[in-house]
Amino acid sequence: MTRYWCPEYRIPTGRSVYRHSIPRPRLPGINTFMVHQFVALRMPDPNNTVDALGTTVEIVNTLSRNGPSGVTELSNRLDIPKSTIFVHLNTLRNHGLVINENDQYRLTYRFVEVGQRMLRGDRLYEHGHQEVRNLAEETGLLANLMVKEGDYGVYLCSISGSESINLQAIAGDRAPLHATGLGQAILAHLPESQVSDIITSRGLEPETPNTITDSDELLDRLSNVRERGFATDDEEYLQGVKCIAVPIHGDSTVAGALSVSGPSSQVERRKSELKNAVIEKANVIELNIVYQ
Repeated sequence: MTRYWCPEYRIPTGRSVYRHSIPRPRLPGINTFMVHQFVALRMPDPNNTVDALGTTVEIVNTLSRNGPSGVTELSNRLDIPKSTIFVHLNTLRNHGLVINENDQYRLTYRFVEVGQRMLRGDRLYEHGHQEVRNLAEETGLLANLMVKEGDYGVYLCSISGSESINLQAIAGDRAPLHATGLGQAILAHLPESQVSDIITSRGLEPETPNTITDSDELLDRLSNVRERGFATDDEEYLQGVKCIAVPIHGDSTVAGALSVSGPSSQVERRKSELKNAVIEKANVIELNIVYQ
């Protein structure tokens, strides 16, 4: 039996005794396991998801990739019952996110509105999109602006020049950081621990035979990028295409990267000229970010 202290405890006889002299029965109580279970229930689990919302996202992504689609087509593509597809499409339609035209559902321009609002509030895009246009016009090649989001690179702006090949990305398109010159320019200025986390999370999948797939080789490349001040993509993301990319620094971190891309032979021939052009435009963007 366990005894415990209390200043005074009065029993029916009227005389006072100290409570520490009264035995306390051991009742079922909270044990360590129960405490751990309680804490686990209170902590958010990143693996907890809403299945129905996941289905909606799948439908939106499919319509984005494939364009207008019917209920049967979506059901076959996603292997989801038509009745379920129909309910989700109705929900999206009621919120103005899809429209039904002759039994073909497509995304509405609300998504364009959302995207434009996001870009207007982005400092890198705000100060960078005009310099991307200037770079494309000056070089005649494809100019791109990228930002890191999570473990991927996301294109904020992509503009073709007069001599560029038709490889213009869409704002919002994602690309693996390790396989692009833009991504390597960003990775080179992140803490090494963060780079290691990205490698562990996403791996180093090859996009072409030239893609770096060894972590030590990638780290050596990033060290070289820091020393030179620019990165080169030697047909590592697209065969036949080379890229020269420069990091864009914000107040205290790397904000993104700017690049110019084109046919391998042309980029190699104009390498010094193109490098200087990208560095010049990147410096303008950096100054605008810091001082405006």
